[in-house]
Amino acid sequence: MAEFTFPREGYHTAVLGTTGTGKSTLAAHLLSRAPFHLKPQYILDYKFEDIFAMSKRIVEIGINDTLTRTPGVYIIRPRPDQEDEVEDFFKRLWHHENADLYIDEAYLAPNKTWLRNLLAQGRSKHISVISASQRPVDVPRSVFTEASYVSVFRLNDRKDYQRVGEFTPEGMIEKRLPDYHSFWYSPLHHKADDPQPYVILSPVPRAEQIVELIDSRLRPRHSLL
Repeated sequence: MAEFTFPREGYHTAVLGTTGTGKSTLAAHLLSRAPFHLKPQYILDYKFEDIFAMSKRIVEIGINDTLTRTPGVYIIRPRPDQEDEVEDFFKRLWHHENADLYIDEAYLAPNKTWLRNLLAQGRSKHISVISASQRPVDVPRSVFTEASYVSVFRLNDRKDYQRVGEFTPEGMIEKRLPDYHSFWYSPLHHKADDPQPYVILSPVPRAEQIVELIDSRLRPRHSLL
């Protein structure tokens, strides 16, 4: 029987669902448990996600800024026309190693060499990736082929259903779920004799609680004394 486990270090998670389903909240919930107290966590935020704007301790940097080895959470808000700069960021992150990446609206990320390299070699590079998207049909195929964990909320577009169906157990996404619930499936742990190799996740904590956890983990040690 399948069960939920937080993503392992160096593995990739894809979180999919239409706007308003809870996709971004779950993805941020996963990020809130990431080891950013030990290494840098980079957020590539194309749409100025509200949940990250609530944080008082996430540090905003530019797409061309030097990558740091200081633990923490760093957010980059690229413009859609900065494909070359984002591709160069992916290249620099690949060489940097030992850092994690969160991509909000992954369908906007350039589908070129270095994103594929990050996804394919994440474990050896100690780079975990969380990709969130409301348009699976436009997401680079490597987001699915390299995913160790997949979460699927409600989808509205038939083509999105078809794309996700290529990489999930037959019949899974056809089931109607209550609002803010999602399927959680791990190709990494899928056993051939498991009749239901996925679980259904209940809604995660509210955005305010997730941000509070992120900020509390980013608080300087001396402020806790």
